[in-house]
Amino acid sequence: MPPKNQNGRSVQPAPQPLPTSSDVYRPFSQPHPYQQLPTPQQQHQPSYQAPVVQQQHSHQQPQPHQYHHPQPFEPPWSQGHYQPGPVLQPTYHPSRDDRPAYSQSQHRGILYQELRSSAVPQTAWQCPPHRPQKRKHEKPRPVYPSPAASSTPQRWTVAQVHIPVSRVEVASTSSGMPRAAKRRRSNGSAAVAVCDEQATQKPPKIQLLEAEPVPELKREPAPELKHEPETIEVASVQVAPISPPTADYLAVLLSLADEYVMAAHQMSSALAASDFDKDHVERYHQLVSTALGCLESVLKNFRQLDARKEGRIRLRLASLLHEETENSEQAGELLSKGIALCERNRLTDLKYAMHHLLVRVMAKGSYKAAIKAVEKLVTEAEALKLGHWVYSFRFLRVSLGLQVLGPAETAAVLKHLSALKATAELQRRITVQIVAATLDAVVHLKSGAADAVELAQRAIAAARMHQLSPEMQCAPQLRALLDCLDLACSLMQHKSAHIIEKMRQMQTSIDSTKYDNAWIQNASTFLVPIGTLFSGDIHGDTADILAETAGGELGLRFDWIHKGQLYALGYLLSGVASNYKHGGESQTDEMLEGALRLANLDAGNFPSALPPTIQYAQWQRSASVMARLQQASVQCARSEWASASKIMLETGETAAEHELKLDTATQALLVYIRAVIKHGDGDLEGAEALYASAALVWDSKSKETSALRDMQAVAYLNRIHILQHIGRREEAEGMLTLIETFAVANPNLSITAGYYIVAMSAQGPQSSIIKLKTELAPGLKAAKAASNTQQLCMIMSIMTNMFFTNIVGDQAIKAARASRTLARQCGSKLWQAVADTRIEGETMMRSLPESLTMKFIKSV
Repeated sequence: MPPKNQNGRSVQPAPQPLPTSSDVYRPFSQPHPYQQLPTPQQQHQPSYQAPVVQQQHSHQQPQPHQYHHPQPFEPPWSQGHYQPGPVLQPTYHPSRDDRPAYSQSQHRGILYQELRSSAVPQTAWQCPPHRPQKRKHEKPRPVYPSPAASSTPQRWTVAQVHIPVSRVEVASTSSGMPRAAKRRRSNGSAAVAVCDEQATQKPPKIQLLEAEPVPELKREPAPELKHEPETIEVASVQVAPISPPTADYLAVLLSLADEYVMAAHQMSSALAASDFDKDHVERYHQLVSTALGCLESVLKNFRQLDARKEGRIRLRLASLLHEETENSEQAGELLSKGIALCERNRLTDLKYAMHHLLVRVMAKGSYKAAIKAVEKLVTEAEALKLGHWVYSFRFLRVSLGLQVLGPAETAAVLKHLSALKATAELQRRITVQIVAATLDAVVHLKSGAADAVELAQRAIAAARMHQLSPEMQCAPQLRALLDCLDLACSLMQHKSAHIIEKMRQMQTSIDSTKYDNAWIQNASTFLVPIGTLFSGDIHGDTADILAETAGGELGLRFDWIHKGQLYALGYLLSGVASNYKHGGESQTDEMLEGALRLANLDAGNFPSALPPTIQYAQWQRSASVMARLQQASVQCARSEWASASKIMLETGETAAEHELKLDTATQALLVYIRAVIKHGDGDLEGAEALYASAALVWDSKSKETSALRDMQAVAYLNRIHILQHIGRREEAEGMLTLIETFAVANPNLSITAGYYIVAMSAQGPQSSIIKLKTELAPGLKAAKAASNTQQLCMIMSIMTNMFFTNIVGDQAIKAARASRTLARQCGSKLWQAVADTRIEGETMMRSLPESLTMKFIKSV
């Protein structure tokens, strides 16, 4: 039976407190984060004042505390976070003697307010969680002594047990009444007497009851608390140490690879312009090797979940292997695996970019295999209707064909160019039409066909149909290239009336590019719009084969020369054109000197791979050699054999110093000019040996038509002329018969005029006048048509010698004066000495080499 109080009411033991989520899910091995410190009653202290927690400022170092973070199922702050202490103090009423002077209604009102504030639960949507913060200058609240700590023993009567739900402190309505002690909830099995009424119901009127004896509780000595100034000692909780974040080694390796490549490319210009210092070259190779090692490590040691990223890494590594090394097999294996990866993941652009690079890798070993592969790719791209890749592979096919151009290859290249022009015309791609027409002119000029110049001029005219369009205005590289090709056509046709006009037009076009923003100074590449841009990151998938143009379109990248190199080319062509028309003027020397000066300048500090930079440097040195050869030719035309010999000596030293790999035509020109110098200096045997060398041998059975073959034909005619004067006339006559067909039908009229001059000089004094006139008339006509002043001077001098020797008359005087005038126009001292009067001729002969002067004396 439960015990009863004085009023006869049964006293029931207090129920066990309801477990909260923190009690259910909290590990038993760790203390509760909100466990209350021992109460002042347990410590036998009259009051307990919470120490002030020291606030840390931003400039102070934080104290290394270890905190136990709440579990995810703990209740919010406003619901039951306050953990009850070890002992539950019952609610009490003071005795009659200690009762303050206030009415019973006031006492009821105070208790009701306390009950209402502590027993009514709060919901989340009514009162959001709030953590009371301590104010900066808040004073500690006074703690009133509890009845348990008083010296006079009192008897208590249990009236009501309050189980608070929230940590809300209620201020007392009476300023003179001491604040009651904090209510604590039981933490366990201690039985506490409670009333029958529920706490959630409205409390009845409170009647004062007499105190009932309550057994005193045994108080255990509370542990001493050590207080530090302005700090709170927190129970230590073992927390796993926080490890530092793991570095993304994949991103680090990729970034390092880019930095090593950039550092190496910044050295390329200095290496190409210098003599290739061994230490610097080794440093460059170390940087590139380290970058390759970083990329290989990424592929071998890291599994890529993103197929596109792995494909880009493979493409980047293969591009470096292709540009910087000779490891074509390794690059091919990487690309083959990358192509299979792209096919499985349907990465179309990345796949065909790898095919594009694979074709270029194959071209290092076999052009035929590369050409077959690219033609197959053209067909495949057309079947899939990938227009931008159709353009790319067709232009790649044209580029490969230009490097191995022959009669059969010329037809195939022209076929692809025609297809490009037809497709571009349907899609209204004006820039593609201009590029295709320009390359068409280049192919015709390199083919050497009989009608090559005419076909090239038609292609140039087709490209210039768009000269007023915005596409042409945005492509200064194409405008300059078209002007250079147009001047080359006029030089090959030997039309002096057009050469000077085309030269001035080319100079104006090159000067207009100086302030053109469409051509950056350090850029040798330009973009040709080929379609609509469908991906902003297309350059990453295609390794810059395709990129976004300034107008926001999809562009195909082309590579030509730098702006400074264009000026060197313009000066060189202007010098050749000026020499053709005015060989004796100073304008020719100025143009060629400017070309030589610009060709000797460095390419500039443009970061790029070393092999292409070396190619640009080789091009500049080749242009320098060509400018020197043209200077030597001008000196030979003026009979300045000593100056020409000095220039040729410097040219040979430059080529040997830089180990230049000159093309076949340039090597033949070197030998030809040396032979001409010996010929003009009077060393006929040495000149004949050089004319007969392998570089200048003329094959009468060959059907090729090119500048090299024309040079070989001129050397062959000079050799015939020497053989006639050294007594080998029969051999000379046989050789003259072999070259007759080629020379007479040659589009180069200067060769035709040269053939007739040699044929006339081979006639002896017993030859008939009719035969002489038969050979004289076509030679004179051809020389006039070619505007070759020196050949006209030679023809008039030979005619005067044959028909007006020892004859005085108007015709003889007119012929002699015409020869003299023409000799002065061409600026040749040799022919001035031949055509001048005896006194003037003797004066001019003193300026000629000694060996040549002795031959003049013997002939006279």
